Amino acid sequence: MSFEPLTGKLLLADLDLHDPHFLKSVVLLVEHNTEGAFGLVVNRALGLTAEQIVHEQSQGVRFPLRRGKISLYGGGPVENQAVFTLHTGLEPGSCSPAVRELAPGLFFEPSFPAVRDYVSGVSPEYPPDDVPTVRLYLGYAGWAGGQLEAEMSEGAWQVLQAEASLIFQTPPTEMWQRAMELKGGFWGIVAQTGFKPSLN
Repeated sequence: MSFEPLTGKLLLADLDLHDPHFLKSVVLLVEHNTEGAFGLVVNRALGLTAEQIVHEQSQGVRFPLRRGKISLYGGGPVENQAVFTLHTGLEPGSCSPAVRELAPGLFFEPSFPAVRDYVSGVSPEYPPDDVPTVRLYLGYAGWAGGQLEAEMSEGAWQVLQAEASLIFQTPPTEMWQRAMELKGGFWGIVAQTGFKPSLN
């Protein structure tokens, strides 16, 4: 069977997936190849803002936040001190060379210092109607080579094309249901009822 990379796709946790780290989770796959997969859980808001993380990651140097409150999310159970960013598009000077566009208007930035300059107001101002959305994620979800494929063969995950509007405009508590509705068909029924009928 040929390998089909799912980079830029969303993984939607099946109702039968009871791991508390991934219960009704929506995971954006940032990288997927034969050696493994790396993704961010995008619907686990931590109820915190970026200010503390900016200061901690800057070795005690205080960077005043001038961009309003930027929400923090739990990106997954692996290395939860690591900080990653998703945004709708920053000026080139606020991005590292490693920035990647995973879907239209959906960018992954692995370098925290570049984003720190943005949230601290060091980077240029944006027009009021064109201010980018920025979210910070602590930790990530990771799979060894073949592990994700095995989970998918067992029905643990459903796949949906990632869209910036779903990630940035949907309340995190509603994102799994909304994503399942977009999946449609049988999964739309699952989303509406919260129940997975048996398939005979």
